[in-house]
Amino acid sequence: MINKFDIRQNYYNQSIRITLTNGVVLDGVIIDDMADYCRFVKNLKLIRYNKTKDESLVERIYFKDMKSVDYQKK
Repeated sequence: MINKFDIRQNYYNQSIRITLTNGVVLDGVIIDDMADYCRFVKNLKLIRYNKTKDESLVERIYFKDMKSVDYQKK
């Protein structure tokens, strides 16, 4: 299981890649975290979110569903 304290310390507000246990890969930014999940905005929606703060662009990614988290390659 992913260590949520590690995510909070190292990956918060950074361009990251999350791989889920079902194989889905998500590129984006964690904008906040809660007890069981983090609030995540995909790269394609990030500019619009930053301009509007539209909550419909935010996804919940549960820590229990994360297989790995890493920085995006440039």
